[in-house]
Amino acid sequence: VRPIGAQDTQPLIPPLPPQFYWIWTPTNFPNLSMFYHVNHDEAGEAWNTRAVLAMDGAGQGELLHLDKPHMDINYTPGTRRMKSAKLHLEDGQGNPHTVSFEPFGTFLMKGIGYGHPERKHGSYHGDQLSVLREDYEPE
Repeated sequence: VRPIGAQDTQPLIPPLPPQFYWIWTPTNFPNLSMFYHVNHDEAGEAWNTRAVLAMDGAGQGELLHLDKPHMDINYTPGTRRMKSAKLHLEDGQGNPHTVSFEPFGTFLMKGIGYGHPERKHGSYHGDQLSVLREDYEPE
């Protein structure tokens, strides 16, 4: 759920360190699309996961929900950035499938509202067009 409006100014009791880990893989192939996501808690345990396959032109009721999705991830040392990964899935007949991932760049999501102190999702900036630009060097 994306927040709407101003955050509650009351502190959390007890204070909790901010953390959010999300693997999100909308993936397009020549004749189909696959979507997989997982959220992990601070201990690395999955609490939300899903995998879906859609043939080109498929309607809402024609999606194939894939069973037992699990991703083995090879991280860049000292980071939580994926160096490579293999997504393991099962189709409705129990047949195993594997999709391999290797990033070709880093996508910094702060520029689309994630983690930004002023331009969060759903924040109001008046009834006129409001534009903000920031320049910074990524790590």
